[in-house]
Amino acid sequence: MSPTNTQTQIQTQQKNEKILFILTKPNKEFWLASRNLKNIEITTSNCLNIEQILKTKYIILSNLSLEVINNTYGNK
Repeated sequence: MSPTNTQTQIQTQQKNEKILFILTKPNKEFWLASRNLKNIEITTSNCLNIEQILKTKYIILSNLSLEVINNTYGNK
């Protein structure tokens, strides 16, 4: 395989990888800034579902969002 084909293959894979941002509360400015990026998905920590987690390659969240997830879905 030539270097050009390998580079094209890597770029194609990176374009298809989904990134999930988990916010503590809705943020209109963040949503507006990222709405036309097809590999970005945004949700809040209390509206998270398993399908979103399974379909994403990367998950980005804050410590506060993680606490909300643990309080909402964790063992009590």
